[in-house]
Amino acid sequence: DNLTGKTSFGSGYSYTDDNSPATRNRFIIWRSRDNTLELFDLALDTDIDNNFLRIIFPCKLISSVVILASSIPGHVSVLVLTAARTLHRILLPHPSTLQPNQSIFSRVTPATIDNDQTIVHLHLKGTSNEIIPSCCAASSDVFVIVGCSSSSFQIKLNSPRDTLRGAKLTATESEYRDTGILDYVPLGGYLRRAAPPILSVGCLGNIYDSEDPIMISITADKLRIFSKKVNQTRTLPAAASSYSSSSSLLANTDSSSSSSIRSNYNNRGEEGEEAIVKSISMRLSVDPDQPSVFRIVILRILDIDVLEFITYIYTMESATELVAESMYTNCVYGRAIVDYHVGGPANPSVWALCYPPNSDSACLFHTANMEITGEPDPKEQGDHFEVNVWDQACLSNSMLSRSLPVPSSLDIGSYFVKKILEPGLFGRKVVMEALAHFDSSLASKFSLAQIDLSQFLPAFVTRLVGQDPSASGLEQEKAVWSRIWTECVKVWEHAHTPIGLHIDVKTGLYFLVRKNSIGILRYAVGIDSSEFSVKNSEKNKMKNNS
Repeated sequence: DNLTGKTSFGSGYSYTDDNSPATRNRFIIWRSRDNTLELFDLALDTDIDNNFLRIIFPCKLISSVVILASSIPGHVSVLVLTAARTLHRILLPHPSTLQPNQSIFSRVTPATIDNDQTIVHLHLKGTSNEIIPSCCAASSDVFVIVGCSSSSFQIKLNSPRDTLRGAKLTATESEYRDTGILDYVPLGGYLRRAAPPILSVGCLGNIYDSEDPIMISITADKLRIFSKKVNQTRTLPAAASSYSSSSSLLANTDSSSSSSIRSNYNNRGEEGEEAIVKSISMRLSVDPDQPSVFRIVILRILDIDVLEFITYIYTMESATELVAESMYTNCVYGRAIVDYHVGGPANPSVWALCYPPNSDSACLFHTANMEITGEPDPKEQGDHFEVNVWDQACLSNSMLSRSLPVPSSLDIGSYFVKKILEPGLFGRKVVMEALAHFDSSLASKFSLAQIDLSQFLPAFVTRLVGQDPSASGLEQEKAVWSRIWTECVKVWEHAHTPIGLHIDVKTGLYFLVRKNSIGILRYAVGIDSSEFSVKNSEKNKMKNNS
C-alpha cells in the first residue's frame, strides 16, 4: 500500500466458517514494521495459550501481508514478501484441528518456518533494481501477484500438499503484459513527486476458471484489469471528473478549515483543474454470496486535505465476459490515512481511519448504501448516484493532552500521582519508561517491578527538585511533575499510535491495531464521557478497549 508516511502496518483475518464453534469470535491480527512481523491468535470466548508469534526476517517486508484459508483443508496460509524478493508461505493449523485453548502457533518452531519448504526466491525477470510496491493473493494460496515499477507478475506456487510431504517451495513466474488488458480506465489527476508507474496491485480468483485469477493494477492515473483467458468486456465510459459541487460528498467535521477545503475542492472541479495526488492505493472485495461480483475501491490522497474514494463494481457474466456495472466517487476530509477497509457488493460500505485536518485525534469514518438511483441528473451526464454522507466517530481516548492544568487549591504531588496512576490509563510499564528518561539507570533495574509507584513518584520528584538548588521549591516541583506527565504521554502516544484496522463485517467488530497493543472499538455510552476527555458537541464517539 502506498499510504503516505506509513512505516508500520496492521490488519487481520476473519475465518469464513465463523458458525463453527472452533472459529466463532476467533481472529488472526497481524502488524509489521521494517523486518518484523507479529501475529496474534485472538479469541473472545476463550483464553488461548501462547497466542503470540514474532518473526524477524533478514530484510524489510513489503507492506502487504496476506492471510487466507489454505487450498487444503485444516490449514491457514500466511504469505509474506520481502524487499530481497523472497516469498514466504507459512502453513498454520486451522483452529478446528486443535483443542479450544490451543494456539495455531503451538507447532511453530524456527525450523518449521525457516527452510526451503517455506521460502522461495523470485527472479522477476527484467526488474532487478525496481521497487516492489505491493503483493497480493487470489482466493488460493497458489497464486500470488507481485507488482514492480513497470511490470506485474503472476507467481504460481506448488500445492501446500507438497510442502506437507517435505517438498521444496517452488514458483513459476509469468508476466502480465498489455495484451491481457480487459479494462483501461483513466482516473485523472497527477502526482506531486515522481513515483513508480505501478503503485498497487490486486488479485481475485476467477469463479469460472481456477487457473486464471484476475489481476488489477493501478498507476498514478489509470486502472487496469488483466486476465489471460477472459477475452471480452463491456467497459465503462471515460471516468467523469472526480470533483462534484454536491456538498453531500464531503463528510461533516468540526474542523475550522472545512469550509475553505470544500470551497477549494469545488472550485477545482468547476475550473477543470486536476488535483495533485500525493498517494494512491487500492482495496478489493468479493461477497461470498455473490462470488461473480467484485468491488474495487481506490483511495487517492489529494493535496487539499481530501481523501477521495473511487469505487468500481464489475461482474463476471460468463467465463469469457466481464461487465462494468457502475462507478462513483466519495470523499472525506483528512490530512493522513491510517487504514481503510471495504465491504463486499452486498454490503457496500467503506471504513476509513484517518486524522481530520487540524486534529490530533483519529476518527473512524463509515459510509454505506451507495447506490444508483436510476434517475438521470439533468445537470450531469450519465447516471445519478445517491451517496450517503460519511458518519464520523471520534476515537475519544486515542490521544491525550501533553499539558495538564493544575488547580491552585490542590496538593500538587497528590494531584499528579492520582492522574498518572489513574486505572486504565498509562500502566506501570509506560510510567517506568517515562521515568527512565530522567534517570537512565531505572531502565535496567528489574527490582523496581514490585515497588509502590504512589510512594516512589513523590520521592523521585523530590530528588529531581533537589538537583537544582537555584530554583524555588513550589514552582520547580510543579515544573518537574508537568515534565513527567508530558513524558508519560509521549511514551503512551508512541505505543498507542494506530497503524491498522480490521473490520469483521459479520460480527460488526472493529479491531484497532496499534504499535504496541490491539483494541476493540465500540461506541461510547454516557458514562464514558466522564472517564475520557471528549467534546460535548461530538455526536458520535468511540472508545478503544485494549
